[in-house]
Amino acid sequence: MFFFSSLSGAEQGSSPSFEPQPAWVQQADSFPPPKRASTNEAAEGIYFVLVDDQVNVGSEQKFHRVIKDFVNENGVQNEARLTLNFDPSYQRLIIHEIKLHRGTNSLDRLQPGKIKIIQQERQLERHIYNGTVSAVVFLEDVRVGDRADYSYTIQGFNPILAGRHADSFSTQYGTPIGRKRFRLLWPAKRSLKFQSHGPAQQPEIHQNGETTEYVWDQSDVPAVLREDEVPAWFDEFPWVQISEFAAWKEVTDWA
Repeated sequence: MFFFSSLSGAEQGSSPSFEPQPAWVQQADSFPPPKRASTNEAAEGIYFVLVDDQVNVGSEQKFHRVIKDFVNENGVQNEARLTLNFDPSYQRLIIHEIKLHRGTNSLDRLQPGKIKIIQQERQLERHIYNGTVSAVVFLEDVRVGDRADYSYTIQGFNPILAGRHADSFSTQYGTPIGRKRFRLLWPAKRSLKFQSHGPAQQPEIHQNGETTEYVWDQSDVPAVLREDEVPAWFDEFPWVQISEFAAWKEVTDWA
């Protein structure tokens, strides 16, 4: 069950801002050699060239950049809509860039006036209202073979954790990924625990003054081949869990 509504008036704080990427972001300028995924591999009609997630715990920012190729008409029809989710009660959406590459041409698709802010309540039947909104961008005139490249930052962490941090990220999707990176900048004085669920490489760790940098960097990541009749409780996609809580007792004390 979905509930959609446009936001206006008192909710205008939901509007995104448009700024350059934060200075702490590390550019991902090197990519694997171009690889065209087959229709069977690209189940969603797209091929992810790059999925780059970077988190700065000290400044409470999450940077995201995605580059994806439209492999077939299915991808054009279903994946030309970009949906950026955030909670305006404690987060701010900052959009940096939205481009469409066609051959040697680079087309600017960042048109602030055409971005729609909508409310999607997926759990109303359970009487749960979470306040999350979505900035929706409809890419115009997308063709098979085009490449979308967009980046944005979410500013603000959930205050319910009272300054503590917990997060997770997937290491594989249902479609291939040329390069997938998760970069975490962590205050060196704070402890960090992480655990892999499913096959996952260990991160590279670098000490930079008062910040510790953790980087999970993968290339040529294959798609997860989903099987039929898998129980709902079984998670087919490998993921990594990150937490500042060392044990469940700490979680209980916090709660």
